[in-house]
Amino acid sequence: MFPPPVHTESSIPVLRQLIRDFPLSVLITVIPSDTHPLLQVSHIPFLLDVDNESSETELGTLRGHMTRQNPQCRAITDAVSLGTPANNNILEQEVLILFTPPHHHYVPPAF
Repeated sequence: MFPPPVHTESSIPVLRQLIRDFPLSVLITVIPSDTHPLLQVSHIPFLLDVDNESSETELGTLRGHMTRQNPQCRAITDAVSLGTPANNNILEQEVLILFTPPHHHYVPPAF
């Protein structure tokens, strides 16, 4: 679904508050591997650290936790350990983290 720009939020402080108000997220990874599924999804609570709360542009740093037994955690750990030492244990692939409020609405196009 493509939301029109009028229905999207772009204010960084508002988005930071959304994360704080609704910290349970959906973590989505797509990591090529011979031993793990390509696409993996987990619900994970996150904390948001922001150095300058008055900043209108600082995104902050997300901190989350998942158990080592989680297959997605194993895929991330394996991908990081296969990287070069210069990558400082940083996952090369991008991830998608979805934060949503508890109320969802969908209006079909025929409405």
